[in-house]
Amino acid sequence: MHLMPDSPYLPADLERAIFELTATLYPNTIPRLLLVARRVLVWIEPLLYRKISIPGLTEKSGNGAAILHALANDYKTPHFFASATRYLYIFGMEWSFFNSGGSGKRRWYDSELDAVFRVCSGVESLLLMGDLEKPKLLSMASQTMRPRRAIMLVDLLSPQLDLSLPLFHTLTHLLLGDLTRKSAVISETWPYLNHLRNLTTLTHLGLGNCTSPELVSNLLEHCLQLECLVICTQQPIPALEEGEDIRREPRLVMMVMPQRMVDDWDMGTRGGLDLWARADASVRYQTKLYGLYR
Repeated sequence: MHLMPDSPYLPADLERAIFELTATLYPNTIPRLLLVARRVLVWIEPLLYRKISIPGLTEKSGNGAAILHALANDYKTPHFFASATRYLYIFGMEWSFFNSGGSGKRRWYDSELDAVFRVCSGVESLLLMGDLEKPKLLSMASQTMRPRRAIMLVDLLSPQLDLSLPLFHTLTHLLLGDLTRKSAVISETWPYLNHLRNLTTLTHLGLGNCTSPELVSNLLEHCLQLECLVICTQQPIPALEEGEDIRREPRLVMMVMPQRMVDDWDMGTRGGLDLWARADASVRYQTKLYGLYR
């Protein structure tokens, strides 16, 4: 009978790279990979929590609930999750029309969401969908999270949409769109416009529900750090497409809002062509194209 040696045949760094690549490309293999050896468990276990999903508030499920369980039973330290988690998606809207609203221990409570948010301080990319009122997701997230990218499909008129929160001042990429279908429009009279202009770290800004050519021109003129301004629409906007100055602005990208934003965001977490990557490609193409006609 031949026993496997205690030490690996391959150099440790190469072995680790192989296991991490396998886990990344084939996440369904992670449970079995964790059983290979203790060193593999140390390498691979953080990948279970690299991307956290809380797809609803009426029932605790997914790895968001796994973090809560681990914290409650002292299985892992807050430092572990701070180091492991890089992506967070939460759908924070009550769908009482479709369900009973949840009850008892199954639904998420504010204190539980707050506990998960606090340990996910290393999040780099945030996808937040909800009305922001119940619970107050932005206030919770802003306590510890300093992401570089955020997509927020929210109530654009909510008093909780406070763009002065610390969370917004580390962002390089921000997309704001409306989820509540209250027909909020981002225009010169939008109450949070001044705060938006003050986000000087932004290089990429995306706006849904924006049909104002004056606002677009103003942002491109005064926000000189912007490398890309994405206007997300579901249909053509003649007022934006007819203006000669706007049409020849290579930083402006007109794009259809992805119908499955979660899938688009998830593609970006895996290095794929998400909304931002497609926008960057458009800017490069337009810069070359318009340069030919100058």
